[in-house]
Amino acid sequence: MEVCDHFALRTSTPRDPNRRGHHLAVHHPDAKRLLRELADHKVIADARPPDILRLGMSPLTTRFVDVWDGLEILHRLSQGS
Repeated sequence: MEVCDHFALRTSTPRDPNRRGHHLAVHHPDAKRLLRELADHKVIADARPPDILRLGMSPLTTRFVDVWDGLEILHRLSQGS
């Protein structure tokens, strides 16, 4: 959640850790395009209409740097860079 905040990514994932699972829901009006572009960068996500990208994170295999790198790529792509 803090990395989403850092990159100013809009999320509807509950802030309360007792109310959320192991994924982030990030909203962007161009979610379908971003889904394809993320895959090109080996960031695996899925999309939920109309504007949600879901990024799952297994607590057993996902490192903090993986979360940072994936959200940094999403931020960069969402800015059109």
